[in-house]
Amino acid sequence: MLDMETMVLDRLLYRNKHQHRHAKYFQQLREVRRGLRSLASLQLDAALRALHDALQAGASRHALPTISMHLSLGHEQRLLPSHQAAMSVLQRLLAAARLVPRLLGALQRAARQLAAQLALTFFVPLCLTCLSLLGRIWVLCSQLLLDVVGVYGTISHPGPLLELQARKEMHPDRVRSPEHRPLPS
Repeated sequence: MLDMETMVLDRLLYRNKHQHRHAKYFQQLREVRRGLRSLASLQLDAALRALHDALQAGASRHALPTISMHLSLGHEQRLLPSHQAAMSVLQRLLAAARLVPRLLGALQRAARQLAAQLALTFFVPLCLTCLSLLGRIWVLCSQLLLDVVGVYGTISHPGPLLELQARKEMHPDRVRSPEHRPLPS
């Protein structure tokens, strides 16, 4: 959904750049577009889909990345993806969690500038369209931030297990579990 809104904003900016490029509201809209592009460059959906596929493959016992370990979830056994894969996804989620509040601030500044233009009754169709678009982007980014926080909490829960597995692979005979028993091989 956010991709469609980004495409509409790109098109609006492209169509109106010659007439409005020096106006403050237009510069704020370009800042929003830069933030949306940065958010899209994180490719959160692809990273989360790959992690989900790895977890599903672990449930069905298909091939996983070379560094993986077993995790008991109730009555079923699953293979966890590698520590590097999980940490990569966690780093992307943290980057998104830092980027979205800045994007929300840019959205607020752009909306204030557009509201001022609208109060002066200049470029009413453009301002109304942009304000409605910014409202949709605001709602989608707010929901994205909530989802990122929830997913981060879910993924980081087995994080110590993955870290323990990564240390075991580096020094298998020295690593001990938290209960100070040797790890099973």
